[in-house]
Amino acid sequence: MFKYKTSQKVYEIDGLKIGGNSFEIPPVLIASIFYHGHKVFINEQKGLFNRDTALQLIESIKDVSTKTGLPFLLDVVINSPDASENLITFSIDAIKGPLIIDSPGSEVTKAAMKVIKELGVSNRVIFNSITEKTKDEEYQALQDAGVKATIALLYTNRFLEHGARLKALDNILSKAPSYGIEKFLVDTFILDLPSLSVAIKTIIEVKSRYGLPAGAAAHNAVSVQAKGFKQRFGVDGYRSMEIASNAAVITAGANFILCGPIESCIYVYPAIYTIYTSFKYSLSRSKEELLINI
Repeated sequence: MFKYKTSQKVYEIDGLKIGGNSFEIPPVLIASIFYHGHKVFINEQKGLFNRDTALQLIESIKDVSTKTGLPFLLDVVINSPDASENLITFSIDAIKGPLIIDSPGSEVTKAAMKVIKELGVSNRVIFNSITEKTKDEEYQALQDAGVKATIALLYTNRFLEHGARLKALDNILSKAPSYGIEKFLVDTFILDLPSLSVAIKTIIEVKSRYGLPAGAAAHNAVSVQAKGFKQRFGVDGYRSMEIASNAAVITAGANFILCGPIESCIYVYPAIYTIYTSFKYSLSRSKEELLINI
């Protein structure tokens, strides 16, 4: 595992700590709810859903988080401006601590940030996400709502070049602070299986150069070809691929992972617990033998 010469930032967001050197602080697992086509929906565009089913899913992730000692964040995906109020109000009440508001574009962001401002909960919100192409109107909506923490997604068309990702981060860091953004969780961008290894290398580079908390949406490595993988390997085989992609990112010392749908994250938790417990214990016994200084 890695010990960085660059000082590593640790952010505290509504009581949750994230960042630091590898395995100093438990990695945070981020579970998505209300994603497109989620079974809980009655009407996705209006944000109408089965509350009992949603609460059961949240309780299941709370339970496995408690059993493993690994914290979770809820990634609340909002695909329509009209769905913003229902989904955010429910999620704010359903969990304690921070949550992620996940928006696909500026219209949803503006609607969601209006709700956040009205509820007065900007200190609990991490926005997902800004990129180097994020529009000024979207930044302005974040600033107006008082949101200061965000996931910085290193999206790039050159998805097999880690240098392009670092350039994207430079562009984000040159602009976002002027809109009041103070805390950056860097998602190094995974599109498919080939880009998984590039994203892992970028995590190491981000922490080495900038000292920022870094991770990735590891689930994307396999979800983009989910149908084909399930046909080839079966549902259980596909699940093992999901677990492996998430575990690979954590083994590289990531501070967080977006592990995919909340239903899948339940299975990811024990795997990450295995890795974290092993490294954490070994570090407490013989630090220098395991560290790679970079």
